[in-house]
Amino acid sequence: MNIIAERISDDLKDYLLEKLQFYENTFDPEMSCITSVVLTDRFNTTKHDDKLITLLKQNYKLKFMFDKYNLVNITIMHAPINSKPQFFHLDYNGTATSYFIPLTNLTELNGTEYIEFKNPYENIKFFDLFLEINNEVLSKNDIILKLKDNNLHNNVDYEFKILCCDAFSLVELPHYIFHRAQSNKTRFKKYIVAIEFSINENSFTYTPYKNYTDQELDEGPTVDATKKKKNIYNVNDI
Repeated sequence: MNIIAERISDDLKDYLLEKLQFYENTFDPEMSCITSVVLTDRFNTTKHDDKLITLLKQNYKLKFMFDKYNLVNITIMHAPINSKPQFFHLDYNGTATSYFIPLTNLTELNGTEYIEFKNPYENIKFFDLFLEINNEVLSKNDIILKLKDNNLHNNVDYEFKILCCDAFSLVELPHYIFHRAQSNKTRFKKYIVAIEFSINENSFTYTPYKNYTDQELDEGPTVDATKKKKNIYNVNDI
C-alpha cells in the first residue's frame, strides 16, 4: 500500500465531510461489521456525483485512473467501535485497484492490515496463489500455514503490516495486495472513502453494492464461502 498524497485538497476534504454528515446517521448502530454507502457508481445506484469526481481528478494519479480505467464505485466505509474483522481478500477477486481517503486517523488499532513481501516483486509473482487463498476464504493462521506449504515464511519472506496514516491522506491499494479491515479497537468510529477502478474489465461481473449491508458480502463469487466461514470461525480467529 502506498501513500500517494499526505493530504487532499481543502475543497475535497470539505465536500467529503459534507457527505459524511449527510450519511452518518444512516449507518445502523447495531451492526458490528463493516458497512458502506455508495456515493456514486457505474450502476447509478445514486445520482452521478460530477462534483466529487471533478475534485478527485485534481490529484494527478486519480485523474490518470479515471481517464484510463472504468470506475466501479465510490463508497464511504464505516467501521463501528469493536467492529468484526474481515477475512483477508483481494478486492473484486483481484480485478480492481482501490484508493482510500481515511476521514479518521488510521493507527495500529484500526488501520487496514495487509501482507507485504520483503521483495516487492513477489507480490505479483505469487498473485495466483493469493487468488487461490482468496477463493478459499481462510483465517489468518490458515493463510500462514498455506504460505508455509508453498515455502513462504512469515517474517522471513513476507510480513503482516498495518496501514497507519493521517486523516485526509490518499492511499493506493494495488489489485494484488492481500488485505483486510481489522477490528476497530479505538474509541471512535472509523470512516474511509474508497474509490475503486476496474483494471481487468472482462474477468469479473460487477454488481451494485447494497447500501448499509455487510460490505464483505458484496463482492461476487466468494460470498457463499465467506458466509459459511463466518459461521465456522470464532471472530477472534479470523
